[in-house]
Amino acid sequence: MSKRCRPRLPDSLGGMKSKRFLKWSFLLILVVLIGWVFIAYWTSTNDCDRKTALVNPMKAIRFCEYGSPDVLKFEDVEKPAPNDDQVLIKVHSASLNFIDACVMRGPWPLRLITGLRKPEKTRLGTDVAGQVEAVGKNVTLFKAGDEVFGAARPSLAEYVCARERALVIKPANVTLEQAGSVAWAGFTALQGLRQGKIQPGQKVLINGATRGVGTFAVQIAKSLDAEVTGVCSTGKVDLVRSIGADHVNYTKEDFKGDQRYDVILDNVNNHSFSDRRRVKSEWRLRPCRNRRSMTSPGNVGTCGWDFSKRICCRGSSVRSSSGMLRNWTKRI
Repeated sequence: MSKRCRPRLPDSLGGMKSKRFLKWSFLLILVVLIGWVFIAYWTSTNDCDRKTALVNPMKAIRFCEYGSPDVLKFEDVEKPAPNDDQVLIKVHSASLNFIDACVMRGPWPLRLITGLRKPEKTRLGTDVAGQVEAVGKNVTLFKAGDEVFGAARPSLAEYVCARERALVIKPANVTLEQAGSVAWAGFTALQGLRQGKIQPGQKVLINGATRGVGTFAVQIAKSLDAEVTGVCSTGKVDLVRSIGADHVNYTKEDFKGDQRYDVILDNVNNHSFSDRRRVKSEWRLRPCRNRRSMTSPGNVGTCGWDFSKRICCRGSSVRSSSGMLRNWTKRI
């Protein structure tokens, strides 16, 4: 046979084997992933279907299925017992945050954490205020009968257990109803401004001054003797003024004027970095410390950037904010 009639062999058998290996590996991973999702979906369950006798019943709000507020139920559940490091609180008031509504409705990306078919944790609420019922043997800051407020999950119940470091004593001139709405948003605003190291007389810009964090931030900044400018929509100007803002900016050019600020607390993140830099009196780019996610009660918010130790961020940690709030409540 002449060389011209010989069959042409592939240039590289190794290349073909590699492609075949990648193809089958991809298919195998896809099949395993589909199988895992199928099994995880149908095995996803909660304690709603477990019919067990309650030893110490109490009332609580819970949801056994994802959906609208219609899925909420007011039912009997077991009363919690505090461990050595916890405080048992008789709940007087509790409040909801955006994450509670999100968990209840159960968008699919979040279900990878909270349960695919049914929510694994069926109770809501983090902010709480009430009276101490009992304390663990390692608790030293509180005793039975103290009125406290802070973060405890799940708080939409007659009783809830909380870590000692997540609570503070309620000031005498604050009602339990008011204190019950402080923890999540108030701790976030407080730590954000404390990281900004505000000095009396400094100019502070708060973008999103009518949101949960923003309303607290305006009042806290004023208590630190700062000159506060709040940014909000036109329909909420009176609200921002009523809580203490010296100036209210409601135009679309709020980050493009001639005014300069020492501290910027951005709760909306609807402006570019260059817009923030333009209104900052002096700046030096550096990462903000204590970057956190918003996926759990202990972590609320994500920091942005720190300009020469003058914060431009949103968020903080409830865990580390409780000590700051103790110091701040002494000023009230």
